[in-house]
Amino acid sequence: MEKKLTALGPSNRKSYNITLPIDWVRERGMDKTKRADLSIVGDTIVVRPFKKEPKRKVIDVRELKIAHDRAISMLYKQGVDEIRVVHASPKAINNLAEFIEKRCIGFEMFDQTKDSCLIKDVAQPAEDFHVLLRRMFLINSQLGREKDPQSIDNLDKSMNKLAAFCHRLLVKQGHHEYDKVLKYAQLCAELEHLGDEIMRSKKEKSKIGNACMDMFDDAYKLYYKFTPVQYDKVQEKMRDLTAKHHHATSMLKRINSILGMVYALRA
Repeated sequence: MEKKLTALGPSNRKSYNITLPIDWVRERGMDKTKRADLSIVGDTIVVRPFKKEPKRKVIDVRELKIAHDRAISMLYKQGVDEIRVVHASPKAINNLAEFIEKRCIGFEMFDQTKDSCLIKDVAQPAEDFHVLLRRMFLINSQLGREKDPQSIDNLDKSMNKLAAFCHRLLVKQGHHEYDKVLKYAQLCAELEHLGDEIMRSKKEKSKIGNACMDMFDDAYKLYYKFTPVQYDKVQEKMRDLTAKHHHATSMLKRINSILGMVYALRA
């Protein structure tokens, strides 16, 4: 949609106006008495109603007897603020309480009755996305080399929580690189999937190998200090490793996908 700018004010102190689509204004119940929130995201301007109503959903456990926890996980990632769970047994509610504690940073349970509860976002101002992303890289690096069972379990839980929270941040806050939000979400997903591959290998007592984790560390370093020449060297190393380490094919595929995301975000 192309819009024309309208100049206002004296020539030495001009400002510019632009009209908003009337359908958008009406759908959000706005008029000249309301205010809008304007954010500059890279070279994009995002306009929202100033007071945004919380995003609410209802889950009926009679309809989602088995998948209600997965539904909550997906709604959490989509940025929903309040989830009312109805027609749930006391056992189901207790299980949900354990689930959100393990997987949903910032969610707490309120108004619990014998067959319902309210789950709300009570998080403080959000963490910095890139601090959390770096933490995900470091967790996988440590997870691949960790031997203590309790530490392995704790690292796995941290990875799952951080991945979901990073998805949620991208949905609710966006990113200053507006056109790369999807790629950042895909990178978070791939880091979580790699963590799952590492956990699977440890449970099956298969040898992960330092070579695979060294390759992941190369991807991590490349993300923070990217050059096309170094990227090409890492890809050559990946090709050689894939040919030699057939037992770790699935893990190397995950790392190669992460390398693809690194190129898309940093090239």
